[in-house]
Amino acid sequence: MDNPASNESRSADLWQIHDLVLTLAERYEHLAGADADAARASLDELVELLDQALADAGAAHSAWPVLMSMAIDGHGERWLLTGAAADREAMIGLLDRYLAWLMGPGHSVLPNPPMPAAEAYRQRAWLLGDRFTDPPPAGGDRADLDLAVAQASAAVRLGPDAEIPAEDEGDFAASLHLTLGRLLAIRYESTGGQPGERRWSDGEAAIAELRLARARLSDPDEPEVCWFLGNLLADRYSGGWPGTASDPADRDDALRLLAVVAEIEESDQLTLITLVDLASSRVADTSDRGHRDELIRWVERLLAEPELEQSLAADAHGTLGFALSDRAEYADDPKVERAAAIAHLEAELELRPAEDPDRWSLLGALAEIHWTTWAETTASGRSWTGWPTWP
Repeated sequence: MDNPASNESRSADLWQIHDLVLTLAERYEHLAGADADAARASLDELVELLDQALADAGAAHSAWPVLMSMAIDGHGERWLLTGAAADREAMIGLLDRYLAWLMGPGHSVLPNPPMPAAEAYRQRAWLLGDRFTDPPPAGGDRADLDLAVAQASAAVRLGPDAEIPAEDEGDFAASLHLTLGRLLAIRYESTGGQPGERRWSDGEAAIAELRLARARLSDPDEPEVCWFLGNLLADRYSGGWPGTASDPADRDDALRLLAVVAEIEESDQLTLITLVDLASSRVADTSDRGHRDELIRWVERLLAEPELEQSLAADAHGTLGFALSDRAEYADDPKVERAAAIAHLEAELELRPAEDPDRWSLLGALAEIHWTTWAETTASGRSWTGWPTWP
């Protein structure tokens, strides 16, 4: 039989470890901005101390859930710093043990757990999803992703804990919806090229969850939410999802969301490509001057990207050239707009292979713009400098 005095002593020892961990955590935070090596040493000591204490202690101790929550946070902090898969795996294992305690009879040990069940499920789901995105052989296990979706769904069903302050409830609920929406979007993308009922339902469910996340966030323009939701809406608009027609509202929402990402985040070539495609579609539908200006802005941003693939650069020059030519029809100085349009169309011509049949229509467009420029110059009494020499 266990010795009650021995158990009380061991419990007291665990609370002493708790106090020491708090001291190490304070030291880590103090050193983090001044001495990275010393801060890392404190973090390593903190994590090692917690791992050893939890290896020796059982869940019956009152300090156990608190130390478990600290250990999860410690490994999480180190994982964010180093990206070490070992810390991620340790967190998955610790969360598994914590959830087994929390959802079982041991819950009565501590009425108000240090980490709500919804947050524990959310974190474990996030980690499993992250492991899925690792390169094979470590990543790519569909079982990880399916379990992640199931656990994120459980977190959403549980919702915010009653102990969460009212002012934090919205952002906490948003984090639950974001995690589930993100994982559903990853599963949707992972089945690309294999259309089926589950793939489309994942896409629709991801859109619904991400919209709920935006509605609950204190900052609805959080870049990650905007990126996932914007790309899904763009895909639904252009991808012909079963049972849905291309809805311009999806395109316009995607433009607004991805514009937030492009303005806040560092340049992302794929996001800019999507913005150009969507903006081109909108201008074709509306011929709106403001929409055309926005298209021109995104194409200019795309052309400023380093190492742009040749055919993509050719398309971008062509899109920009025609947009500038159209803007010349109502610009204060049409000559400047047409000169810029000619420069971009000639740049496209240089990038097109000699056998590309699109070169003929491009030459025709250039001739028409030059003719318009000549006609306007002649009408104004200015001399014409002659036809260009095309490649």
